[in-house]
Amino acid sequence: KWRYVLPIEDDLLVPPDAVIRLCESIEEGPFDGVSGMYWTKSEDLPMPMAYGSPEEFARTGVLDFRPRDVTDALKSGGIMPVNGIACGCSLYRMSLFKDLPFPWFVTSPSTTQDLAMCGVARRAGKTFAVDCRVRCGHLDFETGRVY
Repeated sequence: KWRYVLPIEDDLLVPPDAVIRLCESIEEGPFDGVSGMYWTKSEDLPMPMAYGSPEEFARTGVLDFRPRDVTDALKSGGIMPVNGIACGCSLYRMSLFKDLPFPWFVTSPSTTQDLAMCGVARRAGKTFAVDCRVRCGHLDFETGRVY
């Protein structure tokens, strides 16, 4: 009976308007899932958790999950379509889960559970985006550093 699922992981610092912004994005866009913008926890090279080019997937049929260049979307505060999103601060339509086979999140040696689910969903015609207005901090509990 619910319209959305909103997972928020305990290592994310979420802005107070995150839910409002994510709801706006998913309601106004054609997306089945939208996440906030945050980075991997890496001392050397934190990467944006915005994965793959939907344009390339549409053109070639090759589904990739390489981190995207989010510079322009961050500057404009835009919504960037992607092939995959991380679950840490994300909003999903309930219909996404009703349309996909269970189990939805399965970890494997080659990918994370969130990107594995996005792969199944993209192949089923579902769409995702990152809302660069929702900028989250990604806290490393051991060091106290926020990415």
